[in-house]
Amino acid sequence: MTIMNFDGLRAAESGAGRKAGLPEMRARFAEIASDPGMFGEVPNADRAAAALETAALTMLTELERAGVSVDDISRSAAAAADTGESHEAAARRTLTNAHDAAYSTFVDRMATEGR
Repeated sequence: MTIMNFDGLRAAESGAGRKAGLPEMRARFAEIASDPGMFGEVPNADRAAAALETAALTMLTELERAGVSVDDISRSAAAAADTGESHEAAARRTLTNAHDAAYSTFVDRMATEGR
């Protein structure tokens, strides 16, 4: 299972205004992107983290060239975190409902067969 780093996204959102522009944000983003823990327990997490770090640095360079602001990045990080958190909550509800239904079916069958 891959888990989004909501804390990292929220840190990017709230910290953007405190950063010294994109250069400082670039360093922090690369640090977050290069964390193998971002990939959970998957094969080659270290290689994936290194590739993501390279992609992140390249993307930030292109963003600077395109004139994207730190505020734009902050809003995007917030949107990504919001989306991820809402989907995670929905997934938890779905799994809980499925568990409850399966348990109820099991209990009903045990009661019927136990008569």
